[in-house]
Amino acid sequence: MQQMKFGDFQWPNNPKHLEISRSRRTKEWTVPFSGEIIQDLGCGLRTINGEGEFFGAQRQQFYDALELLLREGGERLLSLPETKPFFAHFLSLERTSDPGPEVLRYRFSFRESREGESDCGTQEQRIYFCGSGENLWDIAAQFDSSVELLVAANPQIPWPTVLKDGERVVIP
Repeated sequence: MQQMKFGDFQWPNNPKHLEISRSRRTKEWTVPFSGEIIQDLGCGLRTINGEGEFFGAQRQQFYDALELLLREGGERLLSLPETKPFFAHFLSLERTSDPGPEVLRYRFSFRESREGESDCGTQEQRIYFCGSGENLWDIAAQFDSSVELLVAANPQIPWPTVLKDGERVVIP
């Protein structure tokens, strides 16, 4: 099994508990004369939480090395068992027991830092540049979409009937 690694630090033994979570991001919009719709913004970044133990004479040195990485900050490559490596930030480190003669227990969390490296099914989006006199109804008909979806995907457009020549429209 692959050893857990963050930057140059490699765990001497993998954590006992590892939780990788992710959720879809959505945005609710109120569309004039149409009610509410939900825009799917794709997958969010992964959050990694875990608990582990360091054993033996070097247990405090391992913990201190992790604490130094936390204080330094920045993103580094995170390698987890049975997971493709990805860039992450080290968010927290907590000692959960006093250093004893044999074991030092700890908790940690990381947050993925680069979107798109492990995407989970975000719909492809196209960009359309408006021509003179066009509105969202014209564009919706051209791309077999609805005005409601276009309004939700383009919050920068204040009113669907007023588009400027060359204005950028996201087509979900």
